[in-house]
Amino acid sequence: MRVNPITPIPCAHCNQEFTPYDPRLRYCSRRCARYGDWTEHRRARIPFALNVQARIKPGAPDECWPWGGLIDRASGYGYIYVGRGKRVTAHRASWIFHYGQIPDGLWVLHTCDNRPCVNPLHLWLGTVQDNTEDMMQKGRAKHLDGDAAPWAKLNSSRVREIRALYKEGGMTYRMLAARYGVSATNIQHVVNRHTWRSVLDNETA
Repeated sequence: MRVNPITPIPCAHCNQEFTPYDPRLRYCSRRCARYGDWTEHRRARIPFALNVQARIKPGAPDECWPWGGLIDRASGYGYIYVGRGKRVTAHRASWIFHYGQIPDGLWVLHTCDNRPCVNPLHLWLGTVQDNTEDMMQKGRAKHLDGDAAPWAKLNSSRVREIRALYKEGGMTYRMLAARYGVSATNIQHVVNRHTWRSVLDNETA
């Protein structure tokens, strides 16, 4: 899926030509919009395709294209917000931008095993089983253990501490997140055993 070129138009205030990212825009900047319909300008939103396109820095077809937007420090994957706090990983966004919607039940997988990469030629669709088999064939299964993951900020000992502190009471997800340098969502997953399920609370560090 590609973005059709947008014809430049003159600003309704200063008459300088600019390329609007939303057809509702009539002003080249917020400063000019203050002299006109500021509400209209403020409510305009950057379309998904343009938002993704702005963060993809194409290179050679056989090279990895690093995501030019936000990167999740815990997982190593890039991501983008698509409205109301909803996040989409960068490689999924790249697939949608270049090829269209992803069928239900399929994952977007990397042939290059480079998590921030969004080169569409390095992406392919597969099932959970395909992903598991791909990891086994490439010898990446050992990285499933959080202690072995180079990007992991937590380890088994810290996971036990987090669960113990939360169980004692008085510590919220946000407080623990600030203490251990991760997001509140990560703390929630740890406490509820959505992640680090193999770590038992009664094990010794």
